[in-house]
Amino acid sequence: PYRLYSNRSGEVLLSKHHATEIDTPQPDWGSGSFCAYDVEVEGHEVTVVNCHLQSIGLTDDDKELYRELTDKELRNPSRSELSKVKNGIVTKLLAAFRIRAQQARYIKEFLATRKGNVILVGDFNDVPGSYAYRTIKSDGLKDAYSECAFGPTVTYNDNRFYFRIDQMLYRGDLEAVRIKRGDLRSSDHYPLFATFLWDTAAADTIKR
Repeated sequence: PYRLYSNRSGEVLLSKHHATEIDTPQPDWGSGSFCAYDVEVEGHEVTVVNCHLQSIGLTDDDKELYRELTDKELRNPSRSELSKVKNGIVTKLLAAFRIRAQQARYIKEFLATRKGNVILVGDFNDVPGSYAYRTIKSDGLKDAYSECAFGPTVTYNDNRFYFRIDQMLYRGDLEAVRIKRGDLRSSDHYPLFATFLWDTAAADTIKR
């Protein structure tokens, strides 16, 4: 019954629990943005953050070049191909890294204003261990996949960019007990499904 859609960024929250959107003024970062919501779940208040960090912005030609360079057949790339990678793909990677770093620091500052339970999800366009991931996670968040899954997985499924760039972080009196990657191909990202349980021991500690 609760369907919250952001005209600014396109993020959507679909919830059976009571939810209201939190005002999150932020700079215009091109393809990056985040939304936040107050959600009441079984008597618990949870801040849910839905984010999309800056994408690389590769063109079709960039993607074709990457596919050629990652072809299964062993070959030596030409000087011209390497020059295209340096001047095209690498330059765009560096620019996106810088913007994501700014976005990550901004989101961390927002999280510092929200006490208690937090679930933060979204397309980071970056892998675990990256600066953006470590910056956001450093506000006391845990990685749901690292907590209850095993081994590597891929969430982006197109153009041979086989990485886990969709993250699910959390903190508070809850615990991730199950996470599963779906196999729907209606998007270039696979969906992630997670189950959380209330951690009553943690809740009692916080109250003391």
